[in-house]
Parts: sequence; C-alpha cells; structure tokens
Amino acid sequence: MSEPTMLVHKAVERHFTGRAIAQIQPIVGNQAGLMHLNYTVEFGDGGKAFYRGHNPTGLGVAGMDIYFGDPISLEREVEVMSLLRKTKVPVPDVYAFEENEYGKYLLLSFVEGIHFRQYLDEQGHKLDIFFDALRKIGCTLASTRAVTFDRCGSIQSTGLGDARDNYGDRLSDILGRHEKNPKVRGQFNTDEWAELMECVNRGLGFVREQYAEHKPQIVLYDLHSRNFNVYAGGERAGDLCSAFDVEFAQSAHGSLEWTPLEAVVFPMYGAKWFPLAKQAFLEGYGEGGGDSTVDPVLQQLHLVNHGLSATGFYSGLRDGIRDNWAGTFKGWVMGIVRGDYDPAFCADLTRPLHKAPKIE
Repeated sequence: MSEPTMLVHKAVERHFTGRAIAQIQPIVGNQAGLMHLNYTVEFGDGGKAFYRGHNPTGLGVAGMDIYFGDPISLEREVEVMSLLRKTKVPVPDVYAFEENEYGKYLLLSFVEGIHFRQYLDEQGHKLDIFFDALRKIGCTLASTRAVTFDRCGSIQSTGLGDARDNYGDRLSDILGRHEKNPKVRGQFNTDEWAELMECVNRGLGFVREQYAEHKPQIVLYDLHSRNFNVYAGGERAGDLCSAFDVEFAQSAHGSLEWTPLEAVVFPMYGAKWFPLAKQAFLEGYGEGGGDSTVDPVLQQLHLVNHGLSATGFYSGLRDGIRDNWAGTFKGWVMGIVRGDYDPAFCADLTRPLHKAPKIE
C-alpha cells in the first residue's frame, strides 16, 4: 500500500469507526485531477465514500487557481458546495474536513452517476444522445441563477475575494495579471501583445458600460467531460447529477460558465458539430430560466483569458502529451483576437486525454 493510500486508510478508519473497509482505490490516469488526490472508498456493507485531498506532487501553481489567479483551498470548495445546494446542481455531503501529513482533506458522500465522457462512450458516441444530454445539462446549470451576489469576485470561504462592483473591472484584474507572468508574456512578440491588448481594452470598455448594473451569479468553471457526472440511465440519462470539482467558482456574469464547455465539450466530436452542440445547450439553459443571450464581446474576453491561462500553465510542462501546448494555445489566442479561431482547437488538442472520436 502506497504512503498516500495509507494516509487515506487512516483517515477513513478514524471517521468511520467500526465500519469495515473493503477497498480504497485511487482515481488515476485520465480521470485523475492535477491538483488533488482523489480516492473512492468502498465499505464491507456496500456503502461508498469519496476522499479528496491536497496533491503534494500535483500541478497547482503556488496555491492559486490558473484561470483567475485566486487562492484555491478545500475551504473554498466546501463554501461553493454549500451555495450550490440552493440550486439544482447536485453536490456531495461533507462527512469530515480534517488534516493529515499531506495537508487538508475532505471525506464526502459518494456521488452517483458516471463521467460525461464515459456516458458518451457507453452510448456509442451518438450525436442525438450528445445533443440531448447537453440540453439537459444546460437546463440544470441554469439553476445557478438562484445564487446571486452584490459584487464580482472569487467565491472564498470568507466571502468574495478581489471583489469589484463592475464586471468589466473584475475582468480587467483577471486579464491584467497575464502581462506580469513571464510564462505568458514571453510567448508573444511586441506586435502580437499590442494587438492583443488593443482588443482586450476595447472589449473591457464595452463591458464596463454595458454591464454596469449587472447582478452577478455563482459560476462554476472548468467543466469538461471528465470532471462532472451524469445519470447513466433512466428518464434523466445524460443530465448533470454531481459536480465536485468546484475550486474555480466565481461571482460573475452567467455566460462565464459556458466558456470551458465551449472550448472542450461542444466541439468534442469536431468543429462540424460545434454549432448544434452549443445550440442544444443554450436551448436547455433558456428552458431552465437562464439568460441564453450570447454576447460576442464577453465571449471573446472569456475565451482570451482561458487561452492565456492555459498558455502560462503549460509553459515548460513536459509530460509527453502537453509538451508544446503553451505555444499552440498562444496561437489560438491570437486567432480569437482576430476573429478567425478554430472552435474545435481545444477539443482536438486534448483528444489524447478525452479520447472521443472525431465524427466527420
């Protein structure tokens, strides 16, 4: 038994006294997180639980989230899960929140369902099932509108971090940090950066004026096909049934929530199907009571931040898969700025990870 697994075993024994442990399985490979140690716990009576703790060898950047530059913590995740209980997005119950040699950890109720990617695989990668699932997921995610805030910022256990009254100012803070990051700035020459900043500043001016009175809501982020679960069967097959990777949650414009979906989920089967996938999701989002209006300026700024964040995060990373991702993400960002980007870029780039087939 490895050292991390032994620590998990001790934690489970301490919190589930007298309950026989049948098996503790690390979540590894393409299902594993980059910043956490995640384990499935099975008991002799057939029950299950979930362990989530700090990964000391993970790819976290100095305890900060990679998309918004905010502190990440399990305390933050617990707060976000408590807020999500006011919505239709299911979240696990928290059994314990303690600390061991690797840092703080959570013991959570086991979330049912299967990863979205696995669901699509088991359904034979049929496009009609894919679109139907996106419609259901959109309808469920629209319920996040029930949790609103007076200001924009990162959702922390102590309140909103780096809070701003105007969403344009919050986006300016988020996007402005990239110029100070040599891993990002170093990928662009002077002319490219000037072109990028001209686009960003023009967009921020529009957002500051257009959304001055906007009421921000809770926004999940980094939703991709391998980090949320859907119902495997029944009437709600394909619908969102659990969200547990909520460390990037924001108080922001609701459309921010769509950005990672637009980057890696809608184009899973290729650019050809991207418009229909996005349409299905937005139809469901509207049916669920959400505002499904697409603002091209917000969309552009959100995607630029997503791309710049990935550029910095993957700079210097060598794992045989992501070796050249920083440079390719930089090229994608310039395409977004110029209005001629490939909507399937991220899905195609990450195909070695999500392994969904490209459908012609």
